[in-house]
Amino acid sequence: MKLLATGIIYPISDSQWVSLVQVVPKKSGMTIMKNQQDELVPMRIQNSWRVCIDYRRLNQATWKDHFPLPFIDQVLEKLAGKSHYCFLDGFSGYMQIHIASEDQHKTTFTCPFGTFAYTCIPFGLCNASSTFQRRMTSIFSDLNRLTSAPVLQALNWDLPFELMCDASNSALGAVLDQKAEVDQLVHVIAYASRTMDLAQ
Repeated sequence: MKLLATGIIYPISDSQWVSLVQVVPKKSGMTIMKNQQDELVPMRIQNSWRVCIDYRRLNQATWKDHFPLPFIDQVLEKLAGKSHYCFLDGFSGYMQIHIASEDQHKTTFTCPFGTFAYTCIPFGLCNASSTFQRRMTSIFSDLNRLTSAPVLQALNWDLPFELMCDASNSALGAVLDQKAEVDQLVHVIAYASRTMDLAQ
């Protein structure tokens, strides 16, 4: 009843959309155990349960949101060859997205403890992944723009160049750029850097 205590679900008495609950064994991690022949073998121990709500009837009546999800091969291609990675795991990701109050009754489910409805998106709704991806795309779009490498542009011989240099006791750096006529943004043409040794 943690979901009830945190306000993710609430008791409801009247709804035309009531879905059934099925409890199934939850897969847990692997462990090494001895079998009947006294050999050590990997085994999966079932030690918890997963609550599944059957939203098939609701999903059939729901308009499908065709927001494009990223293709795994495109994601892997962007990650290939990088030296640093950061993994963000949203805590109960779907549970962070609230359902409009007029639609919450559609998530009603019944169980031995009573009849409840969700205030946040539960697993099993057909548009949950699209809604979640749309939110993540919106949230991270500015961050993505700020962390993406600038596109190196071909130089335009008709425009003036700017060479910016930087030096310290241990390194030299330079950027060759050009201000575009159309958008008046500075576009990088080339980077250069060098670490100096003690003799230099």
